[in-house]
Amino acid sequence: MAATSPTPDWTTGPAKWFAVVILGTASITGMVWSMTTRSHRPAPSPVRSHASTPDPRPAVTQEAAPADPPSAPVLTRKINLNTASQAELELLPGVGPALAARIIEYRDAHGGFKSVEELDRVSGIGPRTLEKIRPLATVD
Repeated sequence: MAATSPTPDWTTGPAKWFAVVILGTASITGMVWSMTTRSHRPAPSPVRSHASTPDPRPAVTQEAAPADPPSAPVLTRKINLNTASQAELELLPGVGPALAARIIEYRDAHGGFKSVEELDRVSGIGPRTLEKIRPLATVD
């Protein structure tokens, strides 16, 4: 009669603890990876009721984008550089709080803009930023 080799018992001894360590580490690593690579979606904006007075801010719509990150707001009317508030100027592409403040400072110091192209005289606005802003701004 031939001797058969005994099959290992994976439910006892060091093999059991080795399996627990390997599988536990893999599951923790998977959870950490999942949490760090998850895309964060913005919270939905609150719904406002229609008031009797019109909203003086420019109308903004969300354009649907098939991929992450969420799309930027799309202006539905042009922003007047000579009358816009800082918040309205910040809706323009490439314009943040500091640049909006510099646009207002320039406007106040020079008596307003005579053309959209005059924006290139504001510190921080170069040709590329001006190209993005040009179709969205006016100087009525």
